[in-house]
Amino acid sequence: MQKTKIFIGTPIRNSEPTIIQFLNHINELNYPLNLIGIYLLFNNSTDESKNISLNFKKQFQDKFRFIEIEEYNFDNPPIDSREFCDREPIYKNLAILHNKIIDRFLIDKANYFLSIDSDTLISPDCLMVLLNSKKPLITVPLKVCLESENSRQLSNFLTMPILENKKEIIFEIDTWGGDCGLIHRDMVIAGVRWQAHPQGEGVGFSMSAKDKGFKLYCRKELDLAQHKMFKK
Repeated sequence: MQKTKIFIGTPIRNSEPTIIQFLNHINELNYPLNLIGIYLLFNNSTDESKNISLNFKKQFQDKFRFIEIEEYNFDNPPIDSREFCDREPIYKNLAILHNKIIDRFLIDKANYFLSIDSDTLISPDCLMVLLNSKKPLITVPLKVCLESENSRQLSNFLTMPILENKKEIIFEIDTWGGDCGLIHRDMVIAGVRWQAHPQGEGVGFSMSAKDKGFKLYCRKELDLAQHKMFKK
């Protein structure tokens, strides 16, 4: 089967604790890396995330279609304290950043956009599994690793009882959390965009997708990705 071009994009702000793991996991994908383009959009980052990414680009750019690193900063950006009650301004900015990444995707020739947070680590088989699902948007039940508490839970608005009750490997979902999802170009061409929402910009994207007549899907496997959360 002929492989297709992939665009991977993410906004990054102060992701030093996870950025090298994030990039290394992309580098270890079981997929032709010369068909993958990586676009990193930095915003108001004050740690070593950008320098780490530049070093990765210098070392591995010949393996990929491209590795682009750009920056878009906000005036007086809100502090990301990881507290849910004060995150609405952050979700608004993230929606803006994600849509700028979509603008770059539209310039590219890739058929698929893997939108993934910089603190989400994907398995080597994740991309191929998502591609083979053949859905307009397909995500995974991310395992959340709360390093400060050494505990685990699920994100993407899923719980273990929900997964255990699903008989299908691929099932329809109402809302995507936005952490990791493979988006077909048709959704973007149709005008689906990220939107600010009190529960996160991924919820805004989900609402936009539904307004355009698209359904959202999730796979049941738990070993395709994990979300490495940390205190900022």
